[in-house]
Amino acid sequence: MGGRVSPRYRWQVFAPHIPPEEDQLNGPGRHMGARGQERLPAVPEGGQGLSPSLGACARGRGSSTFSPTSHGKGPMAVKPKTKTRAFRKRMVARAAALGASILPKLPFRLVRGTTQTLGLLAWYLVGERRRRVLKHLEMAFPDVDPEQRRKWARNSFKHAGAILGEFFWIPSLDEKWDAKYWPCEEGMAQFLDVISDRGKRGCLLMTGHHGSWELLLQLAQRQLPGDFLVVARESDQQLISDLMKKWREFHGARIIYRGDAGLSVYRTLRKGGLVAMLVDQNLRGEGAEIDFFGHPAHTLLGPARLVLQSRAITTTIFCTRAEDGTYRVHVDKPLEVPAASKDPDVLTAQAVDLTRKYTARIEAAIRRDPDQWMWMHRRWHKRKKYSIPLEQLPSLPDSSS
Repeated sequence: MGGRVSPRYRWQVFAPHIPPEEDQLNGPGRHMGARGQERLPAVPEGGQGLSPSLGACARGRGSSTFSPTSHGKGPMAVKPKTKTRAFRKRMVARAAALGASILPKLPFRLVRGTTQTLGLLAWYLVGERRRRVLKHLEMAFPDVDPEQRRKWARNSFKHAGAILGEFFWIPSLDEKWDAKYWPCEEGMAQFLDVISDRGKRGCLLMTGHHGSWELLLQLAQRQLPGDFLVVARESDQQLISDLMKKWREFHGARIIYRGDAGLSVYRTLRKGGLVAMLVDQNLRGEGAEIDFFGHPAHTLLGPARLVLQSRAITTTIFCTRAEDGTYRVHVDKPLEVPAASKDPDVLTAQAVDLTRKYTARIEAAIRRDPDQWMWMHRRWHKRKKYSIPLEQLPSLPDSSS
């Protein structure tokens, strides 16, 4: 057998021997490439530092105790499931490229209706995701009638399809579309007031995968002058990643990926710029178990730390789809942000408190429209090695949100 380990398993084999690296948005233990992707560490010379079986494998001497796959011969064999996954990703990338070339030329209602139908079709075909959504809705709304929860779950799949259609139609957004689908209303006026009243301070707009967040980002780009930075998560497929970046920057924003975001976000906020960030997902990195629908959910502390250290104002903002097909903007009042403490433990406690506040606002927005959130996300997945023990943090004076 050769001296290589299958790339799919190299991270699992050598991860314990990687020196930790700190990043505001990624946390310890993540090696990031230039485009925000994880770099796999090199094999230690001679397999030093590994267990006997893994060291032998790294040095090129086979070991019966290490076999990543039961298919084929040896650890270099590729699972059939891996091949299927790779083929599915290629098909998704090609379909995205085809959709990007055709859908922006079609009427908006036709595009959104078609992708909603595709989302509804996924409800019937993708059993694993359907069961996960139903389970999460039961966790969040245990007292709601099961039939109502099932209706919300089915509509959430349609909503996911609508998000896809809205995204593909981004290049065609114009004033005519605004007049028809985005009526001037109170929420929009509040949004502009928050931005105009900030003075020279930076502003961090927090939202989640609730409602039509892609259209919300486009609205902000087209309505707000100056430097506007959007923090996004990069796709592991080059074609899709490039397409999403091009579309999201179509109306003037600047996209930066999580792996490279910390310092850029801080500098933008310190210069008085605008930053938008989705903060409702369970991602690897320094975080805390924050209550979300009555259950502890790992939530990153990086966004709150950046707000505290940059002295920026921050608020939560959402865009939801009304029954008539138009869109509404909901803006909360700015959060009260205390002066950042110089004590590391107190600063962490402040970040936890601020994270609790904006997480509660996200939950409140979801409760208003339960079928417009991405319930298929593993929001309550445990990440104990990244979570800070809250009982060890100093207590803070009570403060309102």
